[in-house]
Amino acid sequence: MKIVFSLVLMILCVTTYSQNKSIQFETKTFAEIKALAKAQNKLIFLDAYTSWCGPCKYMAKNIFTNDTVADFYNSRFINAKIDMEKGEGIELAKLYQVRCYPNLLYINGDGEIVHRVGGMRKTADFVQLGQTAIDGKGTYKEFSNTLKIEKSNSTFLRNYISYLSSTCLPVDSLLSNYFNLQSKDELLSAENWRMIHKFVKNYSSKEFKFFVENKDKYAQLYTKDSVDAKINEVYYTYGRSLIYSKTPKTEELEKYILSLEQMPIATPRKTALYLRLENSQKNKDWKTFAQLLTEANISLVGEEMYNSIAWTVYENIDEEAVLSRMAEQMQRMLKNKTELNYFAEYDTYASLLFKLKRKKEALKAANTAIEHAKAMNLNPEDYSKTNELITKINSLK
Repeated sequence: MKIVFSLVLMILCVTTYSQNKSIQFETKTFAEIKALAKAQNKLIFLDAYTSWCGPCKYMAKNIFTNDTVADFYNSRFINAKIDMEKGEGIELAKLYQVRCYPNLLYINGDGEIVHRVGGMRKTADFVQLGQTAIDGKGTYKEFSNTLKIEKSNSTFLRNYISYLSSTCLPVDSLLSNYFNLQSKDELLSAENWRMIHKFVKNYSSKEFKFFVENKDKYAQLYTKDSVDAKINEVYYTYGRSLIYSKTPKTEELEKYILSLEQMPIATPRKTALYLRLENSQKNKDWKTFAQLLTEANISLVGEEMYNSIAWTVYENIDEEAVLSRMAEQMQRMLKNKTELNYFAEYDTYASLLFKLKRKKEALKAANTAIEHAKAMNLNPEDYSKTNELITKINSLK
């Protein structure tokens, strides 16, 4: 079981009631939808989604079908729902710079974006989002227009950067403008530490270089662990950008990984391993991935990451020796755990044992996973795959 599962569950967990309504989405072309919005003097609500996006599916099932949401959006908006990877959605994604999903866009009849955010929203937040778009205060359009006259206002720029980050649009240029307004002493303030910690991602930027040069001062003020974690994050993020570049950058990535030992990074070995594992996974180079596992011990990568690695092994590698080694490590990790909150880990362990055809052990681990799921108050749907796994285990001879 992927470790991100439980985190996603906490984000998605909302109280639901029986609903009878739903947002009514137009099936016309986008040009026709704009004309309709203009004729009725309404904004368009555009659910920019993809077929593979889990949070998009959640919103479609649980938020768009809420009576309050349906009443609000059906009466105030012309609603559209377009897959950004199909048909005219491909061009719309480029036009509106859709960079994450779901992207919730509020557009006027002229095709101009009035308001937008990226990511899932719960019922009350989603209704408030629509109301903000209608009212026009604190919107994407208002921020964009105000920037022209407030580009030297630090408070405005902080608020704009915070908002813009919620849209998944880049904030690098705004960040540079903001930090250029700060004195060296001001850069050490708690407010600016929050700005650095939350938004600085570019390891070659002026503000990151200042942060690294003064990391000891920041560590004294805001703890060494948090400073080290931020530095590691930025260097890791740059490595990932090389992995997921549109053009292969294998040589550049390996050169960068080798240079990590000379970087002001607290855990160069761990970061290098993460990047190599991720690159192998992305390229489906399972031979290299398996070879890297000899270095990927639990003490180095941590329990959560190790569980994720073990699940990747279960899904993609059939070599018995590799599976056995991962199962042994998962067993060691779980051996002295007394808390009943290790559902994902026991599910992974059971899956590895199933693939190894160790029926008795697999069944015990799977049943333990179910016990943990119930103790964690997970919904039966959340551990339905584990029940399916038990059925498969029982079918082993």
